[in-house]
Amino acid sequence: MPWVNETICNCTGASPASPLPAAGSASRTHVGRAPVFLPYVGMTLAPCDGCVSIPAGFNYAFPKDGKCREGAPLGTDGCTWRRAPSARMLYGDDLLAAGWDRAFVPDTDTNVSHTLANVAAFAAAVKARDKLVLAAPCG
Repeated sequence: MPWVNETICNCTGASPASPLPAAGSASRTHVGRAPVFLPYVGMTLAPCDGCVSIPAGFNYAFPKDGKCREGAPLGTDGCTWRRAPSARMLYGDDLLAAGWDRAFVPDTDTNVSHTLANVAAFAAAVKARDKLVLAAPCG
């Protein structure tokens, strides 16, 4: 989180400027989460006086070193996370049908309307998909 003076890492390890977390770091084995604020695209990652700053959710990291094998319980061989046995999928067509605008419109320090419109489209797509999911039968 650069706005609190933490080291920026794109986690590719492609250059000394973006090293992977050190061996033994919990970042290599445990799910991580960092807050996301709007404006998101086209702005510096630092707080600014007088600009829009809207909490917009979280970015999550699911490191492969902590992933459980399919069907293995948590903790097996030190694994720390696994996929849920059932999942819902949203496809690009679902987002477009809900009003997603594919145009690249960067946020500004005073206008995040394009991003907020796409956030609303995403929520509408999730709601439409939820109507198709049936409750699991009892017993």
